[in-house]
Amino acid sequence: MTRIAASQTSALRALDLAPGTVALWWLGQAGFAVRAGGLVFTSGASGLVDATTGRVDAKACGDRAAQVARALDRLESVLERAGSDLANLLRLDVFLNDIYFADAFLALASERLGRSGPAISFIGGKPAQEAAVELSAIACDA
Repeated sequence: MTRIAASQTSALRALDLAPGTVALWWLGQAGFAVRAGGLVFTSGASGLVDATTGRVDAKACGDRAAQVARALDRLESVLERAGSDLANLLRLDVFLNDIYFADAFLALASERLGRSGPAISFIGGKPAQEAAVELSAIACDA
């Protein structure tokens, strides 16, 4: 299996890949994506980082609803750059600093993910940068 790494900038470069090739992208502060076998694997979609600027937004600190929206924005941005979108999510891992926020997360995210959204796992822990929410996902190609 061949690995191709794009430059470490926030811009995704179009790559013409042979079958069986793995594309590995670091999308700056927007997140991380790997494409392989018709799937897109993402990580690092923090609720504190703005999807367009890639910078921590102090206004989102303590506002879990805003962090859910921001994390979904970041995830959507990474998926789109890697050739997929939220409608093609198969699995979503949700890291929460307060596991009791899981029901509220579902209520907030259901508008973006739809009624028959992906398989979702909730993991209690400490997301990066002291965020309340961080997302990691698997999606199929669009």
